Amino acid sequence: MDLQALPEGCIATVISLTTPRDAATMSSVSRSFRSAAESDAVWGRFLPPDLHTILSSSSPSMSVHPPHVAPSSASKTKKELYLALCDNPVLVEQGTLGFSLDKWSGKKCYMIAARALSIVWADTPQYWKWISIPDSRFEEVAELVDVCWLEIHGKIETRMLSPSTLYKAYLVFKTTAEASGLELRDAEVTVGLIGEITEAQDQTREINEVQYPKERNDGWLEIEMGEFFCEEGEGGELKMSCLETNGHWKSGLIVQGIEVRPERIYNKRSSFLINMSKQITRTRRKHMDLQALPEGCIATVISLITPRDAGTVASVSRSFRSAADSDAVWGRFLPPDIHTILSSSSPSMSVQPPHVAPSSASKTKKELYLALCDNPVLIEQGKLSFSLDKWSGKKCYMIAARALSIVWANTPQYWKWISIPDSRFEEVAELVDVCWLEIHGRIETRMLSPSTLYKAYLVFKTTAQAYGFEHRAAEVTVGLIGEQRTNQNVFLGARRVQTRGQGYHMARPRGIRRTHILDQPREINEAQYPKERHDGWLEIEMGEFFCEGGEGGELEMSCLETKGRHWKSGLIVQGIEIRPKRMRTSRKRIMSEAEESP
Repeated sequence: MDLQALPEGCIATVISLTTPRDAATMSSVSRSFRSAAESDAVWGRFLPPDLHTILSSSSPSMSVHPPHVAPSSASKTKKELYLALCDNPVLVEQGTLGFSLDKWSGKKCYMIAARALSIVWADTPQYWKWISIPDSRFEEVAELVDVCWLEIHGKIETRMLSPSTLYKAYLVFKTTAEASGLELRDAEVTVGLIGEITEAQDQTREINEVQYPKERNDGWLEIEMGEFFCEEGEGGELKMSCLETNGHWKSGLIVQGIEVRPERIYNKRSSFLINMSKQITRTRRKHMDLQALPEGCIATVISLITPRDAGTVASVSRSFRSAADSDAVWGRFLPPDIHTILSSSSPSMSVQPPHVAPSSASKTKKELYLALCDNPVLIEQGKLSFSLDKWSGKKCYMIAARALSIVWANTPQYWKWISIPDSRFEEVAELVDVCWLEIHGRIETRMLSPSTLYKAYLVFKTTAQAYGFEHRAAEVTVGLIGEQRTNQNVFLGARRVQTRGQGYHMARPRGIRRTHILDQPREINEAQYPKERHDGWLEIEMGEFFCEGGEGGELEMSCLETKGRHWKSGLIVQGIEIRPKRMRTSRKRIMSEAEESP
């Protein structure tokens, strides 16, 4: 197909559904691509929808960059405005916030000025003083004179952040030549929503580059405080804290602020649903003949959205249905290493009947995709089951009980191995009687889908004679081997099970207990209790992990109940499942936004 023959508007639509970084790459393809890639139609999509509201609280006198390049005045095109906001942060909210855009993604970045932070004793000259230095983006920074109690907090409303984005928070600072007491003292940092539970990152774990300051391009230092995933439509206030309160005196720290910016992800896809909805709405208003677009162009656009949305787009018209069902679209939704994965399976190891095995009977990419969503296949000699998440096409795995590390699993006095019809594996582990419950599972992160937030679940049942789980909390953890884990308590007792659509069988006890809590925790956390699955088994959430892509390592998931030496029995373990977290997105709200767009 001659790409040069495509209408420039069509090319611009496709490019606007990628990322700013990709748009710059596409501009080098040809003259027509360059014209489309640099158009306001493309770069207007990369700018935040509330940009004018944000910039309305700024002024030339509060601009970090020289006034002659102020984005609100001198930027003549959307691309110039975008690049100006990437390279030259502006001060908003009366100079208490620095605002900029991430050049790769167009996501919002903020730095909270030291004056807007809550610093204990900050207004006591004996302990802190406020100074001005040329290379700060704010009028004042806080210099530590001498304290034995270092406590710094920053807050920002999550509605100000970009949705569906993994953010990291950083303390931005310098030290004076006479600084003391900071070298050998560990500071504790936390990041989390106010009113929810957070895990402190005590900097006493084994050496990791995240623990130590890094030099920034602007000459300041920064240290990572933690991360936070901002979901679509999530409300609340994000709190970031840094504490060193063990009584040791320290001085010479210069604090500019706390910066909140997106984590840069490899192979990251944009969220296209809003963009597609707006485009369809606009073209309908202009009475554009969508049928006149080449099917290949339609297929290219559809392949850039999600499998779930492709099904919706297929209902637009006959030509859209043909494009939406094509191999060109569904081949993009399949993992690039799908053939390698399926090569380790066999019909005898297939969870579904052999006559619908995806490796044989699926004649189209869409059929293969749907077969892998509905019918997991066994791979790695039956130690793993593999499937796809129907919404996103991301990889899902369940680690068989036989592949888990279960303490005393091969001692018949404590555990026994049985076969039951509704398990996807040949054997499951039934707990006979133990006072020490310890289960670990591992999977290499390279096997997971990149740029994906995963959750891990223990999949199990309990026998009618089960005991010892009702009032004893088990501790679950998820994290990379060699790195810090986040712990939480869960209850495996079947009598507390939450069934689909029916609530709990018993009253819900109190919330999770973790090492550090921001303000008051919620009384109820549903993740603490088992939920019934569609396959009849139960599952309990063990934790979550963001797979960036490109990083190596091994993810470990653990479940332990070892503190009280209480005897327990009747747990049947099928395995540990790792699957993508489904983000809450209101289709009705998105379509409404599209209708209201000019």
